[in-house]
Amino acid sequence: MIFIKVILGIIGLICLLKGADLLVDAAVDISLHFKIPKIIIGLTLVAFGTSLPEFFVSLFSVLSNGDDIAVGNIVGSNIVNIALIIGLGAIIYPIVVKPGTLIYESPFLLAATFVFIIASNDKNILNLDTYTINYIDSIFFLGILVLFLSYIFKIIHIDENKKKEYELETGDTPRHSIGMAFLYFSIGAILLVIGGKLFVNALILIGTVLNMSQKNVGILIASISTSLPELFTTVVAALKKKSDIALGNVIGSNIFNITVVMGVIGLVKTISVNPQIVFFDQVIMLLFTFIFIFFATTGKKIQRIEGIILVSLYIVYLIMLFNK
Repeated sequence: MIFIKVILGIIGLICLLKGADLLVDAAVDISLHFKIPKIIIGLTLVAFGTSLPEFFVSLFSVLSNGDDIAVGNIVGSNIVNIALIIGLGAIIYPIVVKPGTLIYESPFLLAATFVFIIASNDKNILNLDTYTINYIDSIFFLGILVLFLSYIFKIIHIDENKKKEYELETGDTPRHSIGMAFLYFSIGAILLVIGGKLFVNALILIGTVLNMSQKNVGILIASISTSLPELFTTVVAALKKKSDIALGNVIGSNIFNITVVMGVIGLVKTISVNPQIVFFDQVIMLLFTFIFIFFATTGKKIQRIEGIILVSLYIVYLIMLFNK
């Protein structure tokens, strides 16, 4: 049984690699066909596609009474996206940040993160007996999502001065027809979901064999596994020197993880939140978000040294987890 799961996990890894490659190429083609800036594509289509594993893993976890896995998966994934994935992407190739890019998107990322933390902390904020995320919290999450998407589609029609911040690189031409681009994008997204699911199943089984708590399975195993689409998509984008896709993918994924995944699942069932996640892991998530925004907005690039700092801080976080 374990051997079969490992084999399926390897197959899942292959699906993730190919899916990420197809997704990046198709997203670039779509942006060129519609003359939509790559950062917009990264913030929407790519981000949503690479967030699907988090959604399904968290949904199935909640339905199976594995709330710690579900919440830990989202918190851990957002930490991995910023610290490990952006860090590795910057180490491979410094991530170019166009003037003003994050000035407009970061409020949504911060708002989603703050609301997630506040919504989880019912006991201290609302003086209740439990830490939960319910349908009221979900409405707030989905409200941020609506505002975010409204902003994204509005920005396509912004004035010329602001539009320069999102302009496409000159000389780029699509490699495929619009129909084939959407087909490859769909195939890539499907491969990411299948690959993520197969790989997650293999790692969760390993976690069970090692007698890990649900929280640690969510924070460590599920989060890293479901973040593999973002990891491979960002690494491929970095290798292709498509910084807009890499940056937009992470920002959009972190916003979607909270607003879409927790928003929809909270409507399905009230989710219990482990106090350890509220007072430690969510605080770390917020800290990494601030560091990421600082690096991205204080220069024209997230430099290799900054990438090394992010990855190093993630390793410190893992050490702290294992020593708790």
